[in-house]
Amino acid sequence: MVILVTTHVEQTLEVAERWQDAGAPGVTIINTHGVRSLQREKPKPELSLAFSMASILSQIREANVMIFSVVPEDLVDSLLEIATSVVGTLERPETGIAFVIDVERVVGMRKSDGTY
Repeated sequence: MVILVTTHVEQTLEVAERWQDAGAPGVTIINTHGVRSLQREKPKPELSLAFSMASILSQIREANVMIFSVVPEDLVDSLLEIATSVVGTLERPETGIAFVIDVERVVGMRKSDGTY
């Protein structure tokens, strides 16, 4: 599984589409919020208790996006290269992080040829 978490929200769809073009059988995009952004935006103690975490999240404009795909090992390097070619180097602060997790078993995933 290749996972990219990035602050470059506007480039998310391009990464996802290019991953698909490279052979990823499916790509999932999830909006996320890092703890640092939540800490910057958290309500002050004097605010009403009705000011819930959900309302905080809905008001925060600065979000991250997580894009992930379960792919064969031979696609991992190309997906990582695509991610960095679209969002730029991940070595800069506040850009994002990419990582790979070995998946032992997958059930219900479509192959790149459309079969299960």
